[in-house]
Amino acid sequence: VNMLCKGISIEYDRDALVKHVDYIAVMTYDEHYSSSPTAGSVASMPWVQEAIVETLKEVPSEKVLLGVPLYTRVWVVDNNGKVIRNPAASMSYIQDLIKDMNLTPTWLDKEKQYFISYPNGEFTDKIWVEDARSIANRLSLVQQYNLAGSACWDYRWSMPEIWPVFSGMLKEGRNLSYYE
Repeated sequence: VNMLCKGISIEYDRDALVKHVDYIAVMTYDEHYSSSPTAGSVASMPWVQEAIVETLKEVPSEKVLLGVPLYTRVWVVDNNGKVIRNPAASMSYIQDLIKDMNLTPTWLDKEKQYFISYPNGEFTDKIWVEDARSIANRLSLVQQYNLAGSACWDYRWSMPEIWPVFSGMLKEGRNLSYYE
């Protein structure tokens, strides 16, 4: 069962669902989605944490799986910030882009992810980066709220460097500071 959260969705009767399922995967991504009018993170930490906190009001923690994004979006905006396009991009593509363009990502402490921005012709590209560190920050919520685990959609968007983070935090009990 997947739930799209902004605050919390109203489409699901969680009281009924929780009696009949082993787990509820909370889709804590698509804060800013393909048709969003403004550029932004696919899953900023405050938004993700709010979704978990609200879900835990109705679902016991041992039944909650934290949905983790394995992709981001390349936000192409004009001089006024109007979104021109925002194709989804894999984690590996973004890491290659950073290297190839010699970009220096900036850590956003509130969002708990890196950010890059660079000129692209008459437009500007903006990317809230998903990587091992952003994944570790999300997985710290599994530990903090004693959730059942995590869930991911479409592994092809991932990069090999994130799987040791999942293993370390969820199976070996490493804490967030190990990955910062």
